Amino acid sequence: MLLGTACMRYPVKPEGAKNYEAVRIEGLPLRQSVKYGIPYWIKYFKKSHFNSDTASFQTYRQAGLHQCSSDSMTGLRHCSHLLFTGDVMWIRNNWSGFLSPALHHHLAQADLLFGNLETPIVPTKPAKHFWPDYARYNASPDLLRSFTDSSGASLFAGLSLANNHATDMGIDGLTATLAFLQAQNIVPMGAATTDSLLLYHRFEHQGLRMGIHASSWGLNAPADLQNPALKIHTLPGLAYPYAAGAVRYDSCLRAISQMRQDGMDVVVLMLHWGYEYEYYPDSNIRQLARALSAAGADLIVGAHSHVIQPMEYLLKSPGKESASTSAAHTLVYYSLGNFTTTMFTAACRLGLLTEIAVVKKPGEDIRLEALPPTYVYNHIRGLAGRKRELLLIEPNHRPSQLSQREWRRVQKALRSIPGAVPAVSTKNRT
Repeated sequence: MLLGTACMRYPVKPEGAKNYEAVRIEGLPLRQSVKYGIPYWIKYFKKSHFNSDTASFQTYRQAGLHQCSSDSMTGLRHCSHLLFTGDVMWIRNNWSGFLSPALHHHLAQADLLFGNLETPIVPTKPAKHFWPDYARYNASPDLLRSFTDSSGASLFAGLSLANNHATDMGIDGLTATLAFLQAQNIVPMGAATTDSLLLYHRFEHQGLRMGIHASSWGLNAPADLQNPALKIHTLPGLAYPYAAGAVRYDSCLRAISQMRQDGMDVVVLMLHWGYEYEYYPDSNIRQLARALSAAGADLIVGAHSHVIQPMEYLLKSPGKESASTSAAHTLVYYSLGNFTTTMFTAACRLGLLTEIAVVKKPGEDIRLEALPPTYVYNHIRGLAGRKRELLLIEPNHRPSQLSQREWRRVQKALRSIPGAVPAVSTKNRT
């Protein structure tokens, strides 16, 4: 029986690809996805490079980036430092003591910090402690309480709940998660239950007005989408790998249009898309990114693959770039990988912090400047992985906590990051 399951042929497999590389179960009914369990498990350990659409990523490089600074005449700071993390997932144990001091300090420097909360937080239900990659999550409140400043306030300004694990603890669990986030003064984005779902959420810092719309390919329990109590932004048609109709992204277009009408300086989309354990975005994901760029998105931050995918710098009007400082671009991060996780492989324990400087000076164009990439690593040690620490990683410097052997694994994972995440990228907009 196991041999038969391992040999199941996936319905669609690009020529030259191995069966496990093509396996995708996002959006499939449970009964249909179970038969691909073993090849999917193999894909988890070996990851996938089979996507042939990998040669044309247009990363934008420019030297001489200036960090946020104060005006020499007025002393005023005309720059906001935005920081986005990857998936904040259930981590099994050591909830309140896993964050390294260096990373805590780094996160605290951001003016606005955002992430994708890929676990319910329901204090009245137990958090699982046994399975490392449990299919249905529930995290202890201490997971997020670890990310607080000296006053006890959360470092996170907002967290997206628009992801496939949103209803792992049912609709009531989502309601409890929303209540917990609101009690922590963290804005929950992309999903709601008792309240109406906003098209986008507005954030302000030193005169900067930024809007964020969060959306997901769907849920692990698709039947929940029919529950009138659940309100969640989704991208219908995106997740079906071989029976998809046209992808519908109306909510994204409405959000972009509304943000522009409302005078948002920066239009951001946080999208839960793509396929797990693949280092490259699928061609339909890239096409969607281009459509959203043309519609006016300034920054697209992706999640769901559990590994870091390339960044791409898109012209909103392809073929019309000039030397003018008014050229309009969209910065796309297809996946930031995991931020907190219990996963086994180094590639899944590695995450990217997307850091953006938004420069807004009176009488000048707004500029979005991508700061040099910063990485985090979930270091797990001790008997049965009972000790863990989330570390800030510099690619050329081995943290003292990591052995030479584990550091080699981390470096191999860093080398696997495709698309050469640029040291610096800039975008100007009138």
